[in-house]
Amino acid sequence: MGDDLDNSLMNPSQLWANGEIVDNIPEYLALDPTKATHSIHIPNTDLTIPLHLKGIESVFHSRFLMTMQLETCT
Repeated sequence: MGDDLDNSLMNPSQLWANGEIVDNIPEYLALDPTKATHSIHIPNTDLTIPLHLKGIESVFHSRFLMTMQLETCT
């Protein structure tokens, strides 16, 4: 969608079906808040994307990388 779309929706079921771990329950609603992470975790990596609430939606901020960043990424 390029720059034409301000927001993008990711369905947690699609993430789960592809092996990602999605904890989309905010800490204040979790049965055990000490174990709540409110994040997306990619197994077999150290990547965890923290989520936060925007109204009632779990969201994370993202942006396009600049060309220089893409060219120098390892």
